[in-house]
Parts: sequence; C-alpha cells; structure tokens
Amino acid sequence: MRRHSLQTVASIAAQSLLCIALLSACAGPEKAPAPKLPASIGSLALARTVEGVEANKLIYSMHGKATSASTSAVGCYGGADSKNVLYVSAFMNDNQARRAFDLMLSKMAAGPAGFSPPTKRSGPEQGIYETTGSGLKHFFYQRGSNVIWWQAEPGIAEETFKTVFKTYLK
Repeated sequence: MRRHSLQTVASIAAQSLLCIALLSACAGPEKAPAPKLPASIGSLALARTVEGVEANKLIYSMHGKATSASTSAVGCYGGADSKNVLYVSAFMNDNQARRAFDLMLSKMAAGPAGFSPPTKRSGPEQGIYETTGSGLKHFFYQRGSNVIWWQAEPGIAEETFKTVFKTYLK
C-alpha cells in the first residue's frame, strides 16, 4: 500500500473541493420543477403551451425584468386565437414566490399602462387580486411556491377562474 504525506492528502482534498465548487457554479442557480398545466380549464381545452426558457422569456418580456429564480409555464386555452391564458411561475420556496408576487402587486398598484388598479377579492378566496386590461379580466395570486395569473374573456372569466383556483389551491 502506498502512503501519502499529510500535505499531499490535504492538497488532493483542496483540489477536489475546488472542482466541486466550480462545477456547482457552472451549473447555475437551482430552479424549481416546471409547473404542470391542466389539460382543460372548464370547457376550454389546452390549445398551446410555452414552457421552460421560452416561457420565462415571455413572462420576463411582460415585466421588463429578468430573473432566474423561477421556472414558468404558459398555457393558451380554447383555440389557436384564444386570449384565455394561464401563466404559472414556480419558485424554489414560498418566500421567493411571495417576494415576486409582492413586487408585481406593488408595481401594478403604481398604475401600469393598460390595466386597471388591482383590487383584492373578498370572501373565502384569500389573497386573490383582479384587474382588467386589453378587454380581458385578469386574476392573480400566490399559493405556496407558485405565482398564478389567469386572463380570460369577460363572459367566461369567473367560471373558469374557479377551476384555476381549485387546480392551484395548495
């Protein structure tokens, strides 16, 4: 059996730790698992999805800010030209999701172009906000490590939102 000096063993251990640290840094930040979109919302079938990097780019382009803390999925429901869209961003934990939600809410309260000021819904649906914009009704909220936004045509908005809420109740 070959014997190594204490200095040699310490050197090998230090090099190993350095390699592990470099590999971890190159891997980038840890992300939450991709959110699962429902196959339908009420009578609306899932027509198209955007997931992963493309979904994050889409959401980031709407917010004017990029962050790597979330993994997103976007689903269009009810046909190719439908404006009924579900946006879900999953974060690593509830605190990250809460911070992202609170930031979005504070920016919206300042009066973003194209949306009415958000109002908090009353009743058993705690922490849910709604707004209008682009001829659509929008509902958004945070549940656990997810931030959820549902936009729908006014005639079906309330009915379909109940399904979204049940899906992402957590």
